[in-house]
Amino acid sequence: HHQDKVHREFGDAGKRRNGGDRVFHLGDEIAVSQNTLGAKREHFAHIKPRHDAADEPQHERVALDIAAAAQADGKCEPVNENRDKRLDDGPRPTECGRTVCAAQVGACKLKDLFSVINVILNDPEVKVVVETIGGTRFAYPYVRQCLESGRSVCTSNKEMVATYGAELLALAREHKAAFLFEASVGGGTPIITPMHQCLAANQISQIQGIVNGTTNFMLTKMKRENMGFDAALKIAQQLGYAETKDPGDDVDGRDACRKIAILSSLACGHHVYPDNIPARGIRDVTVEDVKAAEQLDCAIKLIAWYHENPEGAADAFSAGVEPMLVPESNQLAGVNDVFNAVLMQGDMLGDVVFYGKGAGKLPTASAVVADVIDALKDGSKIHDSLFWKPAEKLDHQLMDTAKYSYYIRTAGVPAAVLPNVAGPGKLVFDYGDSAAYL
Repeated sequence: HHQDKVHREFGDAGKRRNGGDRVFHLGDEIAVSQNTLGAKREHFAHIKPRHDAADEPQHERVALDIAAAAQADGKCEPVNENRDKRLDDGPRPTECGRTVCAAQVGACKLKDLFSVINVILNDPEVKVVVETIGGTRFAYPYVRQCLESGRSVCTSNKEMVATYGAELLALAREHKAAFLFEASVGGGTPIITPMHQCLAANQISQIQGIVNGTTNFMLTKMKRENMGFDAALKIAQQLGYAETKDPGDDVDGRDACRKIAILSSLACGHHVYPDNIPARGIRDVTVEDVKAAEQLDCAIKLIAWYHENPEGAADAFSAGVEPMLVPESNQLAGVNDVFNAVLMQGDMLGDVVFYGKGAGKLPTASAVVADVIDALKDGSKIHDSLFWKPAEKLDHQLMDTAKYSYYIRTAGVPAAVLPNVAGPGKLVFDYGDSAAYL
């Protein structure tokens, strides 16, 4: 039987206010997941940068490490366009002093790649390095060398941060440098900095949200235009949102898994490995599922989530990535196209929401250049709050022992026998050769 774990339910947890519609809050047990999905719209966070007084104007140079040419251009544009804007109490011009680009890293000879990093390491004027190579084969050793030389590194590489984050953060602190990665989770949407600065007084107990703009764009297309998965993927590839050769990182949930691993590490204080987080993407979502969701007044969204477990549980917390049915009354259901939205719950602040573009050249560049500015202003001091401890990789995936309701789609099974197979529930559709049950 084909089973899609799209809908989760605790049942009777929706609260009614003044006799009106059901209102869900972070912390409630709701008919979507144990992760709460209902922070109010007015709780969107507005984060303003801190400005410390500068002793005198300075002129800083930034090196862009090997990157695809388009990405490097994107990173330079905000610097070159806005380089004369005031920082602190006076202008501090910043320029892309050395840009080293390769259209295809894989096409370069190995010795050429090693010579590229040496150009940066041998330039005493370079204080900050921007890495947008992606992956870990070259990026990880290059970033290590930069940090060990005392140079700060700003990156959008979520695979590297999710795999080696604790180690690289410790290296940065040891060598009085900064290792910053705002763009690795929310693209252009600030999430990392608010977590370790603005929410530093809070214990984050729950995180849930849409953190992959590509799959959200595809699900939006499937809903609005009655489009199948393959057609939606093709458009996403044509627009540059999904990789042409292998879109698996996006559509199979690996990208979202790395991002929730980073957020989980920040929330719990020690390294959480993506390999320990169960993840499932949207390949199996069909037009029939999208229509069924509409019948249930829901939208299908790929949700990345983290929550603390009750005392006595096998694991202190759980995390995962999976498609879920989100009620239309919930604000995540209205997050469409390439936009991201992340909901968090702190023990002191309560509910907070971060919303913005999660894909695109300039939104990502916006976050990277903001990190460059922070690295130049604060240096290693930023790691007084931005860090997590090393931890051993678990020998199992994180366990979530709570009970949920599931949306099940079957083929070749009479709808009449579904209650005997899946237990009490309701029939969503019966097309003869296929049926869905909740």
